[in-house]
Amino acid sequence: MYLPILTRTARLPIIAVLGIFTILFSQCAPTRRGPLANQYHNVTSHYNCWWIAKEHLKQVDEDIMLSHQHNYNRILQVFPTIDSTVIKTDSLQLADAIKKASIGITRHPYSNWTDDNYIIVGKTRLYQADFVNAVETFKYVNTTSENDNERHTALIFLMRTFVENRDFSNAIAVSDFLEKQELNRRNRKLLYLTRAHFHQVRENLDGIVENLTLVAPMLKRNEEKAKIYFIIGQIYQELGLDVKAYEYYQKCTKTNPEYELFFYARLNMNQVAVLDGSSDIKRVRKYYRKLLKDDKNIDFQDKIYYEMGRFEQKQGNLELAIENYKSSALTSTNNPRQKSYAYWELGKIYFTDLKDYELAKAYYDSTVMVMPEDEEAFAAIKQRQEVLAEFVEHVTTIAQTDSVLALANMDSIARAA
Repeated sequence: MYLPILTRTARLPIIAVLGIFTILFSQCAPTRRGPLANQYHNVTSHYNCWWIAKEHLKQVDEDIMLSHQHNYNRILQVFPTIDSTVIKTDSLQLADAIKKASIGITRHPYSNWTDDNYIIVGKTRLYQADFVNAVETFKYVNTTSENDNERHTALIFLMRTFVENRDFSNAIAVSDFLEKQELNRRNRKLLYLTRAHFHQVRENLDGIVENLTLVAPMLKRNEEKAKIYFIIGQIYQELGLDVKAYEYYQKCTKTNPEYELFFYARLNMNQVAVLDGSSDIKRVRKYYRKLLKDDKNIDFQDKIYYEMGRFEQKQGNLELAIENYKSSALTSTNNPRQKSYAYWELGKIYFTDLKDYELAKAYYDSTVMVMPEDEEAFAAIKQRQEVLAEFVEHVTTIAQTDSVLALANMDSIARAA
């Protein structure tokens, strides 16, 4: 076969192209520095590594949010629980996140995205409850990074890791250090939320309110603001500061939140509203009846009846409170948590107010039967249920013994007659 011989002039373009490719490939070496090499490593590390890893973590975050069920009878969580079931299901996503971020670190170590890739690795370890390696990763960024913003971000996640691992003394130390630093807006917002989470784990209501009040004006998305305002309202309600609670529930409703949050904010507003007389009480009752008739609230009827029970109990109307709590339990067909609260309130009324220990025992039995064991009060409720069971058994035994003695006494009287 005839092969044409290229002239020198014809060979020049090919040599030029090969030369360009040689130069380009030489810039791909991980340790290569220079304007062209820096540009290559920055773009590649950003789009081929960090961005993809970030999207994997974003999907895991969304799955955690979707799996988390809000318990509106308790103060909502600032951060959703990192559900181990979700983490197990999303293990491939997390593995891919670490893989991509690690490629960015090893192949493009001098890019502008190396710190960000390390933070991705640290967050993934945090989600996996690999606290030792998460701590080491965040500490590494803090000690090696030349970017203050990235160092601060790593320290905030280091604090979060300490909180999740219940290492509170180190969490406080990191928080105190960050307080002295000049943080950008994004990190300041993240720090306030992490501190609020820390105080929530420690059950320090004042600390939660302090940090959420600081972060609320910094939030741009209405749905974020709505939740924060709602939590602040819940805490003020818990502290007995009804006027402040009403203020923040109202702020929540004005952010145009999703219907469920709006519904609960309006419901709670009626619990903390200042009532001047019978006309206000009638107005609240009318509002509850209106909610019950609204088709949008079919799935919320158990909660409405429960709040009606709380309202009547607050007014001292135990008979109406009992009636509404019973209706709450009856209409709660797919929410065992809510049903258990209705039973619990009935048990407390019969135990504390009416001193009917047999009925109290019956309702505590029902509470323990349906209440999820992850409820904070479950252990205390179970203990009272066991004490009541023993007490009622003794009372029943004594009553039966007294009956037998009474019958025997009657027999002896009859024989004497």
